[in-house]
Amino acid sequence: MVVYNTGECWRGFCVPYDVTSQASSMEEAKSRLASLVKLYEEGLKTHNYPEHLVHKELSDSGDKRFLQEVWPKIRKDIEKNKLDTYESYVQKQEGRHLSVKDAHVSYGEVMSLQMA
Repeated sequence: MVVYNTGECWRGFCVPYDVTSQASSMEEAKSRLASLVKLYEEGLKTHNYPEHLVHKELSDSGDKRFLQEVWPKIRKDIEKNKLDTYESYVQKQEGRHLSVKDAHVSYGEVMSLQMA
């Protein structure tokens, strides 16, 4: 979801749904947009996520222009978040190793493996 100031009001939109809101404050625009997106997603779920409603092009030319301007920053934020998440995962895994603890295997039994 993206919320921006048009100079006349605060406007929000959500890609890829083309759900929009307008309000006199950023908080109100964000709140309205979040509610609309939630309702939209509930509708999508009810109708088994029809492709033509899941991926819609933005209809407002101002929203399109603003998205083009901020997309590089949004993309960097997404990439950074993914990298941070991956690095956090790797750090957690570095101290762990797979060990066999009191494992014995015979017909019909499963070997017990435990993360140390």
